[in-house]
Amino acid sequence: RGIRYPSIFKEVATYLFEVAVNEINAGHLEQFAKYKDRASKFKKDFMDELTAYARREYPYKNPCNESKPQAVLRWWTNIEGSELATILPRLSIKLFSLRVNSMAEERLVLLFTWYTPPERNLLKVETLTALAQIAQYYRTEKVSNFIIDLTYSN
Repeated sequence: RGIRYPSIFKEVATYLFEVAVNEINAGHLEQFAKYKDRASKFKKDFMDELTAYARREYPYKNPCNESKPQAVLRWWTNIEGSELATILPRLSIKLFSLRVNSMAEERLVLLFTWYTPPERNLLKVETLTALAQIAQYYRTEKVSNFIIDLTYSN
């Protein structure tokens, strides 16, 4: 109850749970290492935090300026100190820090944006992925063939 998009919630929960379990097994961070051999406790704490986040309950109820990446990071960092938020903030900060800002990534995002205007919003994720892979392949082939042509013409 109180979760706006339950199907998305389940997918996000599955992904984040997998990332967190990998962190527990790696044992590098205290927030996760304490759950080693305590799977049921971890699952309960994780779901409690994620549910509170999805319902915008304390400590996740304050608004965040999502248009500025540094504001998002600061928001998660501020929440991290709460006793009711030990897993999600650490996961979010970790995932945020792994974010790659490259020209190739931006081109890919633009490609997805081009493929998903309102008249094309019925495309499945698999179809979008295939279209993006094909476009990236031909873009890469075109560039590499151009470089080879320049090399042989000298």
